[in-house]
Amino acid sequence: MGAKAAEESREELAQMVAGADLVIVEGAGSPAETNLRARDIANLGFARAAGVPIVPAWVDQANRRGGIGEPIWPSDDYAADLAQIAAFYRAHRPDCPRFERLAAQSRRLAADLH
Repeated sequence: MGAKAAEESREELAQMVAGADLVIVEGAGSPAETNLRARDIANLGFARAAGVPIVPAWVDQANRRGGIGEPIWPSDDYAADLAQIAAFYRAHRPDCPRFERLAAQSRRLAADLH
């Protein structure tokens, strides 16, 4: 998303939030998407811009179980945010390789930043 479109999205959200008691933002995909970049407005970028938390949830359809985690407030440290999200999902779905890839992505980002 370009800078102009991102700014327009933020302005539109601010107008909606100003007149509402509650706004629920449903993510496009998941914070666990491994193809997102720190500058993307989707998921973590949107939550940070909007000042809202990520509330992680998991579902194990085979065993008919699921759960919701504690809110994660996005910071300016994208790698740390991804690591926190990865840790939540790996604790509940250790058999899912997608969340190991997310953890690896957060480690690569952290290494690139330091």
